[in-house]
This record gives sequence, structure tokens and C-alpha cells, in this order.
Amino acid sequence: MFLMLATRPDLDFCCGLLSRYSSAPTSTHYGLAKRILRYIRGTSSCGLTLGGNELVVGWSDAAFGDDLDTGRSTHCYIFTVGLGAVTWSSRLQSILTLSTCEAEYVALTEAA
Repeated sequence: MFLMLATRPDLDFCCGLLSRYSSAPTSTHYGLAKRILRYIRGTSSCGLTLGGNELVVGWSDAAFGDDLDTGRSTHCYIFTVGLGAVTWSSRLQSILTLSTCEAEYVALTEAA
């Protein structure tokens, strides 16, 4: 989780998804954790860099109803300065949305 929070936005979604099942993991979850660790080992030379001409750029997205247990949507956002990510998030929405458009609006609100 420290790698995800401090330096690796690419791990945000998978670590968040896996942490939902930390109270009762199964062998499938163990296999996914091993896969994440293999991914980290294979991409250890990758990192965040700062530079470029752009000031602040942000992106936001939502996946409508993708959590099969609760029916809630996942939203994410990322903001960059130059070429480096400075803030990001990926989490379940706190409310139950009824359409893709509503899920996108909630994601934009969270990003703002």
C-alpha cells in the first residue's frame, strides 16, 4: 500500500480492489497478490518524473456498477504537473448511482 500511495499510481486500482477482501482472503486473492508483486518486480526501473511544459492537467473516469457485491461504481482521477503525477485516487463511490452519466458526474465532483 505504501508503494501505491507514495510512488506508484498504476497500483492504485489493483491494491484497492484486493484490500476489499483482506478480512477473508481466498486462494484467488493470494494469487492476485503474488501477481501484483511480480508486476512490481518487473517494473522496478519505472518511476515518476517531473518536467515538461504543461502546468496542471487532470483526468477523471468512472466504471458504472462494476462492484458485483454492492452494485456501486468505481471512480478515479489523476492530476499531473509536467510529466509527473502529483495526486491520484481510485475508490468505490459513496453513493449508488443509477446511470453511467450519473457515475461520471460523481467522479468529476470527487476530482474537483
